[in-house]
This record gives sequence, C-alpha cells and structure tokens, in this order.
Amino acid sequence: IQSNRLYRIECFIRILLANDGRYRYLSLDQLEYRNRSCYIGFRKFSKLYIHEQHELADCFSSDGYPNLDGEWPLCDGPAKTFTITVNPSGQVNQPPSQVKCNGDLALGTRFSTLLTGGTVSYSWTNTTPAIGLAPFGSGDIDSFRVVNTGTTPLIATITVTPTFTNGGVACQGQPKIFTITVNPSPTVNPLPNLQYCDGNRTTPISFTSPASGGSITYSWTNSNSAIGLPLSGVGTIPAFTASNSTAVPIVATITVTPSFSNGGINCGGVPRSF
Repeated sequence: IQSNRLYRIECFIRILLANDGRYRYLSLDQLEYRNRSCYIGFRKFSKLYIHEQHELADCFSSDGYPNLDGEWPLCDGPAKTFTITVNPSGQVNQPPSQVKCNGDLALGTRFSTLLTGGTVSYSWTNTTPAIGLAPFGSGDIDSFRVVNTGTTPLIATITVTPTFTNGGVACQGQPKIFTITVNPSPTVNPLPNLQYCDGNRTTPISFTSPASGGSITYSWTNSNSAIGLPLSGVGTIPAFTASNSTAVPIVATITVTPSFSNGGINCGGVPRSF
C-alpha cells in the first residue's frame, strides 16, 4: 500500500470484508469483492475494533488502492524505556610547579579532580627526562631525586591528561601543564694564590662562576685575621692593608662558597679555597 500513512497502516486492519460472517484482509488481487460492503477498523492485540462501515466501492480510491482518508485510531503498544548517559570530559585540577636544587627530593605529585560518578585516570609526559623523571607514565608521580649536572637551570614540562570512564565509555579531557625546575649546583672559577708585603694595600678580589640563568652570591671565610682581613664576609673581598707583625711569613686560607638563586630557591654550591 502506497500512502503517507504507511507508518500507521502497519498497526491497522487495512480493509475488512464481510464475507459469510468472516473478516478477511483485502489484497489488491481481491477486487472481485467490490460488490459487497466493507469495514475499516483495527486490531489491538486479539480484539477487533470496527472504525467505519462503507459500501465496498467507497473503500477504494479511483486508482484501485484502499481509501485511507479520514481519522484513524492509534494502536498503542507496551512502552519501552531506555537511557542515554552523557559522560563529562575528564578533568584534572592544576598541579603545582616546583623549583628544586640539584640532588634535592622533588615532592610527589598527586593528581585530583572535581568529577564524580565514574573513575578518572591520568597519563603524563615529561619533556626533560634528564632531571631524573621518566619521559612518560600514568597515575600519580612519586617523589624522586632531581638531577642537574649542568650550569643552567633544567626545566621539565609535565603535561597530564585526564580520562573519565563510566559505563565502559572513556572520555578524555583537557590536559594541564606544570613544570619542575632543577637549579644547578654553582661552582667558583679558580683563583690564584696571592702574596703581599706587610703594609701593602691589596686590590679587591671578585669571584665568578660558570653558572648562569639565575643570580649568584658568594660568602667567604678567612682562617687568619692577623693578615688584616676580617674572618668572614659576603661578595667581593674589599681592598685592605696587609699586615704581619711577626718575624716569619703568615698564611691565611680564604674559602669562598657560591649560592645560586632562581625561582625563589637558593642552592648552595661547591666551596673553593685559595
């Protein structure tokens, strides 16, 4: 049957014939029944409902197809229920960045989320494995001993990606980025030993370091203040008047210790003596 009501026809008795008291379906090859009356109705489960009664000729349109004009009752069936669940995208709270000195223990990073109702997993990548952390991993990052044997800060960029899983469906979310910066252990460039005569005026003694990428300060100690130099100081050793009131040479050992500062963290270096 060609009709714009095809979706309804499936649940109706299309055309019913009264033939010897028996109801029958009408098909297009049964047009010999045109001289009889017909009923239009529908069947709901096992019960038959008569909707309209017509002369048989009125049950057909001019082209020979059943006449389906008019209002037709709906055949309601048993309801079925199903759900559509939409999971949220994964989400991870912003992890804190860290600045550490070479050889320090980095704090473990525990990832967290605002999401509930499922499980959230985390995968991460690390751009600088030289700091002592693997190039990639999953789950939390445990504490580890950081490494920087160079002369400039090492910066590792960690990208963590969250995935929310519920009902067997995994939904990836936006990644978050944080850094772990490892400052170097500064050193002091070599210094020559110096000799002066009693009463001579010295020149200032400045310190330098191969380290860069931060600020470097120097503290020093003097083992023998009898030479005219204080026992300790910070920065450049100022000019002073050498002194020796004895009959033999006297020696003072100067030990200078560098400190590298970056990201609010001061990192002590290797002392050097002269």
